[in-house]
Amino acid sequence: MQVTGVRVRPLAREGATKAFCTIFLDGELAIHDIRVVEGKNGLFVSMPSRRLDTGGYRDVAHPITSSMREAIQERVLEAYRESCARIARSGAAGPVGGGAAPDRGEAPGTSPSAVSGADPGEPAGGDRPEAVGSEAAAGGS
Repeated sequence: MQVTGVRVRPLAREGATKAFCTIFLDGELAIHDIRVVEGKNGLFVSMPSRRLDTGGYRDVAHPITSSMREAIQERVLEAYRESCARIARSGAAGPVGGGAAPDRGEAPGTSPSAVSGADPGEPAGGDRPEAVGSEAAAGGS
C-alpha cells in the first residue's frame, strides 16, 4: 500500500497542532483528520482518534507496520514543510507559529496540472480545499 496523495490544511492559531491532513492510499482510501503536531522533539504525525468515555483516546485508523507508519509520517511532514516553504516564498502571511496558509499547490514531484479540486470518495462541489498532487492521478478529476 502506498501513500498516493496528501492534502495539508494548516491552522492559523497557537497550539501544538499545526495542521490537519488527509492522506490517500493507493488512490482508493482516504484517511482524514491526521494531525501535524509540534512536540518537544519536533514535528510528528498523529493519526485520527476519538475520546473514550474513560477520558483516554483511541486511534480510529492507524498503520499496522512500522514501515507504513514511517511512510505516512515522511509523506505528511514533507507535504507540510513544502506547504510552509511555498507560502514563505510567496510572501503571504501564514498561520501563527511558522505554519502556512491552506495548501493549494502541487505535491513534491508533480506539476500544477496534477492539482484537482476533487477528493476521491467525496461528492463533488462544496467548500473543500483543492486536492494536492498525486491525488489527482489517484482518481480525482
